[in-house]
Amino acid sequence: MSGQLTLRTILGRNGPFNVGRLVTPIGEFAVKDAELEQYPKGKYGGDFAIRFIYPWLIPPLEARVSRSVPTWTG
Repeated sequence: MSGQLTLRTILGRNGPFNVGRLVTPIGEFAVKDAELEQYPKGKYGGDFAIRFIYPWLIPPLEARVSRSVPTWTG
């Protein structure tokens, strides 16, 4: 699915880690995955495969994604 992933680093109780926000034609998803640690913060466009969607009682939905086509922007 095409979209844009925006990564940022946040400080958790176990130290800093990367999280993302994936914007696609079907909606926006919060992304948490250890694989994100290898990328610097910024915006990445490309095609993504959503592996899991975990619904919460309150938005947003959490998605596990993996990059399938490396397209770098910005």
